[in-house]
Amino acid sequence: MSAYLYLFAWRIIRFLPVRLVRIVFAKFAVYFYYRNGKQVDQLRENLTIVTSKSGSDLEVLVKAGLVSYSRYWAEAFKLRSFSSRTINKMVKIQNPQILLDPPKRGQGVVVAVAHLANWDLAGSWFASQAGELITVAERLKPERLFEAFLSYRKSIGLIAYPAKDRQTVPALRQALESGKIVALVADRDMSASGIEVLFCGKICSMPAGPASLAYATNSVLTTACLHNEVNHLAGWVDSPIEFDMSLPKDAAIKKATQEMADRFTKYVQSYPADWHVLQKLWRQDA
Repeated sequence: MSAYLYLFAWRIIRFLPVRLVRIVFAKFAVYFYYRNGKQVDQLRENLTIVTSKSGSDLEVLVKAGLVSYSRYWAEAFKLRSFSSRTINKMVKIQNPQILLDPPKRGQGVVVAVAHLANWDLAGSWFASQAGELITVAERLKPERLFEAFLSYRKSIGLIAYPAKDRQTVPALRQALESGKIVALVADRDMSASGIEVLFCGKICSMPAGPASLAYATNSVLTTACLHNEVNHLAGWVDSPIEFDMSLPKDAAIKKATQEMADRFTKYVQSYPADWHVLQKLWRQDA
């Protein structure tokens, strides 16, 4: 989708009924499935690794995955027009206190999530409970589109810092030291400093950021699983990941990141149709 199409969609779609938008986007998803472009083929490859499915079973899953991804975009274009009451009806998260309680005593929280279901919707719900949520946004081109994404996230209660910006890590550390919640989508490494982990039985690189930030600021580190139900977004916040303080710092961070990857494996294998990674992830020789 071109930058101008994104901007046009944000202006127009917010005024349409959400059910209609989901239906229209789902039809586009099926169209893209039958076009079978590079991203569709990459999703097929990724889901083969996650589930070991093949043949018609795999094709049903790939199509369902694209429809689920289209639901993410349908809701994203509508999200800023939803009232807090509507968002409360749309989100049902178990164990939210694992994120909400530490800031009450001045302790920061880092929550790592995979590209599952609608993480923006979940973030908006948590922001409404906590006051705000801090996150990171991948820098997009053109700049006008990136600014639109930042404006969108701010409108739903998310304070987003640009990825790979010099000021971002210090800003995240300051937020955590001030007892804020930092949410990071962490099943795909976009830096040169990732940590090699086993994910779904194969080697890939995941970002060091979640564990490194939590370790450096004495914050709670945890993960959350999200998945779509027919009429709402469901999920849960998992128990905190404890650092092994008997290990050197780098080893403790690596071990915590592997535990994060183990949890993501469980989440993604449980809800593969809601996992939206259409890029190459695993090492070719793994």
